[in-house]
Amino acid sequence: MPIEFTVFLILIGLACGLVSTQIRVSPALTCLTALYFFLPVIGMPVDQYISIVIATILVACLPMHLYHWLTAMKAGRVEYSLLLKYAPGLAMGGVIGAQLVSLSNVEVLLAFISFTLLLNIFISVLEWQVHQQRSVPNFPLPIGLLAGGMSVLGANDGHTVARLLYQLHPHSNENRDGTLHGMSVFLSFSALIGFVFPALQPVAISHIVASDAWLAGAIYIPAALALGAGLLFGSLLTRWQVSHYEHKILLACFNLYLIVCLFRIWQ
Repeated sequence: MPIEFTVFLILIGLACGLVSTQIRVSPALTCLTALYFFLPVIGMPVDQYISIVIATILVACLPMHLYHWLTAMKAGRVEYSLLLKYAPGLAMGGVIGAQLVSLSNVEVLLAFISFTLLLNIFISVLEWQVHQQRSVPNFPLPIGLLAGGMSVLGANDGHTVARLLYQLHPHSNENRDGTLHGMSVFLSFSALIGFVFPALQPVAISHIVASDAWLAGAIYIPAALALGAGLLFGSLLTRWQVSHYEHKILLACFNLYLIVCLFRIWQ
């Protein structure tokens, strides 16, 4: 992989890691929208290589989620009952979703991505409201299966849907981040397996990068390593805490950015 492309991915990862950790949104969501804007500049239109982009992003997010999940477990800030309730369904949905990504056309995947962006906006607005927490119907396996499959089809690591599930259960807010990272670990790891053995091989990218030799199924390994390193270090650099009011402003700006991305996707 060219050194310029490596530096480009590391910088994208650093920026997305900082933003994701600071305002607590899905790193896969920030990576996808950023790459959708910048990859065409270097001659790599996202629409043409959508399955490779989705697979690489989800695998790249795995080290960041794993690190923060292990840190939260060490501090005792994980809701194990909720995590174990949905983890099997999310894992199964991740494998199935990865297979469906390889079989779906660009329009279908862009529709799921757009739904994920809208869902993220809805959930962030819902967090501002005062609402009574209620338990969802007790069907964890089908709910997790549906959530995992739709998340992967929408190029998401499960973090967005997991936030919604967590809000619908009466649990402590201080354990939220660790639990969400744990759910994303299960989903991302299972999606990795599905992407390594896709139902349909993606289009070759040898005319964009140096060689297809590092393409494991639908995952371009050098890009995943560079992007993953940037995401992890970017999240570790976020040491300061913003106030509740500043967090709302940043989140509103990010939602506006997602709306612009929606227009960009369907223009």
